[in-house]
Amino acid sequence: MSRKKQPHISTFGSRATAVVSLALTLIMFGLAALTVVSAHNAAEKVRTNLTVLVKVKSDAEVSDVNSLKQLLAKAPYIQSHTYTSADAVLSQEVEYIGEDVAALLDENPYSAEFELRLKSGWANADSVNAIISRLGKHAAVEEAAADTAAVVGADAVFHKIAIVLLCVAGALLLISFVLINNTVSLSIYGRRFIIHTMKLVGATPGFIRRPFVTAGIVNGMIAGLIAAAVLAGIQVWSSDLDPDIAGTLLWEHTGWVYAALPVGGMLLCALAACWAANRYLRRNYDKLFRK
Repeated sequence: MSRKKQPHISTFGSRATAVVSLALTLIMFGLAALTVVSAHNAAEKVRTNLTVLVKVKSDAEVSDVNSLKQLLAKAPYIQSHTYTSADAVLSQEVEYIGEDVAALLDENPYSAEFELRLKSGWANADSVNAIISRLGKHAAVEEAAADTAAVVGADAVFHKIAIVLLCVAGALLLISFVLINNTVSLSIYGRRFIIHTMKLVGATPGFIRRPFVTAGIVNGMIAGLIAAAVLAGIQVWSSDLDPDIAGTLLWEHTGWVYAALPVGGMLLCALAACWAANRYLRRNYDKLFRK
């Protein structure tokens, strides 16, 4: 009579299942991280495009205008500034409107102005309001204004996205740890009696844990590399699909995410392997018959 073959899961099959499961989890984790990077870069782009418009008084003294220029040149919060004379402003308006306003009024109704671009660290509502208040007190300034609503809105959206994705990342981290722990526990459960025998002959806990931790690190690295490759492909595809996405997903920023995935996978697998191995190392012979 032929013996019935007992169903079993091969070591390769169990490791492949663990790698694929972890890779899927890391892909979700990486997507959350890329969304945060994209939102942060989008908000940063809004900040860098923020301009402060400073109108010069039509009757301002030349010395006061020069003093204002020196102030703007030395200001630590200004990235760049552009001066436009009253005649140049009039020419721009005539080109835009299509009619000579000065000919109708017999004078130039516009005044010279400075357009300021702030450094990103100063491009927030509180700092911009403080800068506007300070510039408004200058003798040559008629009015200083900026549209801070866009910056406030971008910051609010970024903070909401960051909070939501932080919660999602925490949940994914917990799920991945439980998943890895269960997978490693099943692998160790099949060798629990070998572990007990090794303890009887004097093997140290570190020596017993080492192969499980090593296997976990290799699995985590492979899963992380797979996740990084998939996400890099998604980034290339999305960048070709929409140029605006390419502007918020820069390789110098997303590269850190892709590098962190294999490292995170190795750490998760190593910790889970240590946790699962210690459970069986602490058990006596009678408890080895229970999962």
